[in-house]
Amino acid sequence: MDEIDYELKIYSQDRKLNINLLKKNIEKYETMLNTFKSICVIHGGIKTVSD
Repeated sequence: MDEIDYELKIYSQDRKLNINLLKKNIEKYETMLNTFKSICVIHGGIKTVSD
């Protein structure tokens, strides 16, 4: 495995939701991501869905 691409969809109507902070915290504290980060490149993003 050389690379992982992901898209996380957050279903929320909260306009104050800080997507950048959420992404930073997921990348910093998510155990699975940290494990894979040592062996491959991880790209991804978070998208909000208001419905």
